[in-house]
Amino acid sequence: MLLALRRSGRGAGGGPAVVTAFAFGLGLLFFGMTTSAAVEAAAADKAAVVAGTAARACLDGSWVLDPDAPERPREGPNLPRPQKPPVTTPPVPDGSTIVWRSQGLLTTTGDLPALLAVDPVGFERAARWGGSAELAAGREGLHLLAREQAARQETLDFAGDTAAVPMLLVGQARARVGDRVVVQAGNLTFLAEIVGAVAAFPGLAPRDTMAVIPAESLFTVVGLDDPRLRGNVGSPPIEVWSRDGVAGLQRILDPVGATAQRVVTVEQAEATPSLVAARRTSGYRFLLGVLAAAIAVAVLCAGVDRTLVQGRAEDVLLARVGLGRLGVGRARVLETAVLVAVGAVLAVVGTAAAVLVARRSVDPDPLLAPRLTVAPDARAAAVLLVAAVASWLMTVAVIARRTTADDEAEVIRDAR
Repeated sequence: MLLALRRSGRGAGGGPAVVTAFAFGLGLLFFGMTTSAAVEAAAADKAAVVAGTAARACLDGSWVLDPDAPERPREGPNLPRPQKPPVTTPPVPDGSTIVWRSQGLLTTTGDLPALLAVDPVGFERAARWGGSAELAAGREGLHLLAREQAARQETLDFAGDTAAVPMLLVGQARARVGDRVVVQAGNLTFLAEIVGAVAAFPGLAPRDTMAVIPAESLFTVVGLDDPRLRGNVGSPPIEVWSRDGVAGLQRILDPVGATAQRVVTVEQAEATPSLVAARRTSGYRFLLGVLAAAIAVAVLCAGVDRTLVQGRAEDVLLARVGLGRLGVGRARVLETAVLVAVGAVLAVVGTAAAVLVARRSVDPDPLLAPRLTVAPDARAAAVLLVAAVASWLMTVAVIARRTTADDEAEVIRDAR
């Protein structure tokens, strides 16, 4: 053991250059596998954000799905002030939801977010939430919105348009949590209070900002401008979201004879050129890592063999003074084990540094939420361990071949 440590410390096994080359090759393999897994997950999450759900259909209004939806009452100077007629949201199957979507303006800050009015419970079931931490935060934001809606509903019922609707802000905006803002969207104008902010949320368009509010709260404060009433000029259109894809949309639209203006599917989002390119190149990144690791193992074995050739006389003398061939061989095996372990550790450290520096360049599309997150990958760690053990076993084979092939008398004669 002491002999192995002494030799390792003085650069045996090929010296620092060989260890560096070995670590570089293993690092490329580990980096390729780790980032490939991260890129695949990020591409799926970005497609989930862009699509929002498995499929969504755009319609003129919720009254398209409700033949019995009432008309907006007539108004005029000679007519009594009308009351809002009873109106309900058309029912949809479990796993589907109706979303009112329009371009909004926060007049207080000048932000121009897309405004989404949702049923928090139905939206959570219909949306795709992926596996990223940012989307998990978006889901928690939706829960916060549901709690705020429940806490404020009595106030909204009593105060009407003077009460503030809870709002969740998504993406970059000048408005901040706690701000009260006046929102304009089509024929709607209402007061909102930002109760939370997140970086990613289903349905967020590229390079966009989004504001999410509870639909029921909106209907309470807008009065006759309720977008569920027929004849409300300028009211926001709707999107029908279904986690069951196009087939789920057809089960909703066909019974009422409705035709979608546009259908967005997760497959269309996955076909975004940047995401397709990222998925394709991740495989090549892994193959490059395998090739680099194979070259690194060959360099390590060549370095060990060169060290054995140069130290043949020393090994023979150590064997004759009491270590024996077996003892000398064990020392060489331990020596290479130390070198392989050092190389593997350097590979992990180098990969971590490379991820920190190059994370944005590896991201399939930095302009699409959520951002790429590179987490420890168990499969990549297992492959790295197997590669390190296999490398060590190959050096052991080199040591065994050299140790048994050399003739002691010939080695001593050549050393004189």
